[in-house]
Amino acid sequence: AYQNYVLFDGSGNPVDEQYMLAHELTHMYMWNVFGVPSSTMISEGAAVYTGTSLIAGEGQLALDMFCAAHLQAGALPWVSSSLSYQGHNFDLENYYAAGCFVGYLVRTYGAESVGQVYPTSDYYAVYGKTLAALEEDWRAYLAQNVSLEGVDSQTYVDLTSEITATYERFFSVFDGTQQYVEAY
Repeated sequence: AYQNYVLFDGSGNPVDEQYMLAHELTHMYMWNVFGVPSSTMISEGAAVYTGTSLIAGEGQLALDMFCAAHLQAGALPWVSSSLSYQGHNFDLENYYAAGCFVGYLVRTYGAESVGQVYPTSDYYAVYGKTLAALEEDWRAYLAQNVSLEGVDSQTYVDLTSEITATYERFFSVFDGTQQYVEAY
C-alpha cells in the first residue's frame, strides 16, 4: 500500500529513531523509484547506508570503520554470499557489510549506479565487473584507506558478537509481558 508504519515503543534514543526512520523510508523510496529489489543485500545495503549516513558523528562508529575492523579481524561477511537478514539484532554484521558495500559503490561509481543495479543485480552490465570482483575491490579499499587508530578490531568484533548472542538468548524467552518489554 506504499505505507510505512513506525511503532515508537519507548526504546532507543532520537539517533536510533532517526536511523530507523531513514532506513525504512529508503526502502520505500527505492521500491517506488527503481522497482522491486533484485536482492536483499542491495535493498538492505541501500537502507543501512542511507540511515548511517544521516547519523554520522552522533557517537556511532563510522560504517567503514565497523567493516574495516571486521575485515581486519577476519569476520567481515562476504556480501556476494547468501547472507541472512533476520533483523539488526541478529545479523548486524550482514546489514552493516551490505551498507558499507553500497556506500563504496556510491562513492566510487555514483548513486545513480546503485539505482541501475537495484532491480537487476546485473553488476557486470552496470560496473563492468562481477559482484565478486567489486567485493574484492571494496575489501582492498577498506584495508588500504580506513584508519582503525584507537580501535581494537578483535575486541570490537567480540563485543558485537556478544550483543547478538544476548539478543538471541533474550528473544528466545521473550513473552511480551510488561517485565520483558521493560527489559528490552
